[in-house]
Amino acid sequence: MDLKAIQQLLQEAQPILQKSKAEKKEREAKGEYFNVFENLHFTRPEEHLHTPFLRMLLDKDANHGVGKGFLEAFLDKVVKKLKPDFQYDVNSSHVEYKDKYIGEVKISEKDGESTGGEIDIFLYDEKGHAIIIENKFDRYGNPAQEQPRQLERYHNFGKKEYKDNFILIYLTPSGQDASEYSTGPNKITCYPLSYDKYDNKPNILSWLDVCLNKSKGCPRIHEVIKQYITFIKNTRQIMQNELLNLLLSEENVDVTLGILRDGQKIKEKIRRDFCNQLVKLAGEYGLELREQKEYDDNIVTWNSDYGWMIFVGKKRHQSQVGFVIGNFSRKNEDYGGMLYGLSIINGYFSNLGELKNVFKIKSSDPNDQPLFGPEKGYHQLPENKGNFKREFPFGYSFLYDENREKDKKRWFDWDDPQTLVDMRNGKMLEFMKTRFEILKKYGIIDKL
Repeated sequence: MDLKAIQQLLQEAQPILQKSKAEKKEREAKGEYFNVFENLHFTRPEEHLHTPFLRMLLDKDANHGVGKGFLEAFLDKVVKKLKPDFQYDVNSSHVEYKDKYIGEVKISEKDGESTGGEIDIFLYDEKGHAIIIENKFDRYGNPAQEQPRQLERYHNFGKKEYKDNFILIYLTPSGQDASEYSTGPNKITCYPLSYDKYDNKPNILSWLDVCLNKSKGCPRIHEVIKQYITFIKNTRQIMQNELLNLLLSEENVDVTLGILRDGQKIKEKIRRDFCNQLVKLAGEYGLELREQKEYDDNIVTWNSDYGWMIFVGKKRHQSQVGFVIGNFSRKNEDYGGMLYGLSIINGYFSNLGELKNVFKIKSSDPNDQPLFGPEKGYHQLPENKGNFKREFPFGYSFLYDENREKDKKRWFDWDDPQTLVDMRNGKMLEFMKTRFEILKKYGIIDKL
């Protein structure tokens, strides 16, 4: 594989990733992770969210406070770029506030004669011009199902009522062309429009950016538009698409696929490097692997259950207790993943009472509790996964991220991308250092 090509690709991808991180950080600081559109949980956003919202913005008489400003921007940023010679009178514009009914659907066997249906967004002026928009957008950002001869029927309506003084727009998540199933076999004039910013083509997001600027003096609609933009970006994963376009471009696709072929080796290298760093860190606290050989390779490959790293101290030949990191199951959603804690390591349990006294810890510090007792509300190992109450008589904890977010499977799933990132950037190692500090604080290391 060409290393220079890989380096070049990574350099090009870095600004996209940095931009994504910066936007996330900015949104967190501004409290923008609350989004009214996301919290309303529309079952059919196409019908219940996008279409009514766009109608409202395009209505010069709506109470958003911007008058004809949004409509003018739409004509400038979208319509004029799709059809430069199209004329439309803003001052006499009207918007249908429900689907425009154009008659009973009739699918003709003859080409070009199908009629009827309901138009999603319909604008018209008093000088004989019309804008017809078919909006296809479902909850997951994929176009809703096309209807038979749908665009052909809308085109026929426009032709009958407005002759050549109308524009038919097909609005989809990615700006794709309509299929013949919708247009019919005849080549009707239909202009694709995207929600995404893609190749500098007309799109909804570019228009909304202008609307956002125009609404600065109207704080309520300004904030709503801002949240709507965020909702679209989240739904459409705009940044992800930008990155995918880069990775899968003609000049980069071979390099990208080459990296993917080595994906498992990359993951194993990250995990192995982390384990090596962990062994080194443990050594700084007077702990070492119980046996002077490489730790269980199952942890590195992450391809089987029961992988363990067992750390002991200076009394390792006498002690029955060690500090362990490992897993009973890799990814079981109920109890799987990496865990850590003080454990019986030689299989003898006759003196558990004595050991509990030796390793007994009295602490009211909540930061200490996860190491020495299962955390309330967190998943626990089932009884059939060995006698863990005997194996972990002092308690254990699953390896959650540094924020202790139990609903995110980071850190205890060692195949998770964010887990691998945090292995590499030092976050996970820094957290494990806090665990060793607890062992040191209560004199446990000297007893191991």
